[in-house]
Amino acid sequence: MRPWQIRTLLALSLAIVLGVMGWVSLTVLRLDEEQAELHRQAVVEENVRLALWRMDSALAPLVAGENARPYFSYTPFYPAERAYTYMFNPIRVGDVLIPSPLLVRGSPYILLHFQFAPDGKLSSPQVPTGNMLDLAESAYTTPEEIQVSAERLTELRASLSRNVLISALGREEPELLATAGSPPVAQAPRTRWDQEGQVLLNTIEQRQRQVVQQKFQAQQQETNVRLFAPSRVVKEGTMKPLWVGERLVLARQVSVNGEDYVQGCWLDWPAIKEWLIGDVKDLLPAANLEPVPEEFGEGAVRMLAALPVRLVPGTFPLAAGDVSSPVRLSLVIAWGCILLAAGA
Repeated sequence: MRPWQIRTLLALSLAIVLGVMGWVSLTVLRLDEEQAELHRQAVVEENVRLALWRMDSALAPLVAGENARPYFSYTPFYPAERAYTYMFNPIRVGDVLIPSPLLVRGSPYILLHFQFAPDGKLSSPQVPTGNMLDLAESAYTTPEEIQVSAERLTELRASLSRNVLISALGREEPELLATAGSPPVAQAPRTRWDQEGQVLLNTIEQRQRQVVQQKFQAQQQETNVRLFAPSRVVKEGTMKPLWVGERLVLARQVSVNGEDYVQGCWLDWPAIKEWLIGDVKDLLPAANLEPVPEEFGEGAVRMLAALPVRLVPGTFPLAAGDVSSPVRLSLVIAWGCILLAAGA
């Protein structure tokens, strides 16, 4: 065989080998990149899960603390002996007044506590008036703090209404407990003795229920007299986080002596956002939090449990050590061997 024929065969063989090797290399690199992307997404989702857990854990004391506040703490001062009864009746001469813990702002993430009266009047325990103003300034707060709270109350009054909050909170109807047994179901015909026995059992059960109910009412009446009947005159709802425009609030409904009040607090969303994002910087360096209004909350992903807020993880580049793969090194070695063989 002549030299030019040998060179031609070698060139053809080398072209075929290099073509196949190139296709294999591209396929392997594509699969390796897909594997690296799956690994990156898995790391991101795990960090998102940990970040959500960390944020909700940080918010839990704040939300639980506001939810546990008694209704009477939303007035600057309250009579001690009527705290759990007819609290909103006019203060009588001789009543011992206790300052509300809300008179002075405690949390740096709460701008103002507020209360809507049944007539729609908005007030705040941090903005006392009349004689309570003098009493508050004498020992519990400063005129500067009251002035700041008064300005925030004015701002809130211009953008928030009782009806809007009640509509957002909704009304939960009391559950009707079944006392007469389960709904009737189809039964097989019974004999006369079965029917009379069932009537007798029903009569006995009805009599037992009457006796138990009478005893319970007597005990309840004695307890109400001793504790001023708190369960009969006061019903406190559960705090619910709401977006009202650009303002984030916690609000609840409270029924006192048959009259409905709306109580809550205006949260400092920029401060809370900065606090929460800073708390997960090690997990998600480019994380962000976005408000989610109630009408768009259903089905939203990566939502916090404590607040209507969605976590946006942002870009998450992996370190070089996290994406290194032996596949690339194997391809380099394989190509080196082919080129050496071709050169030989």
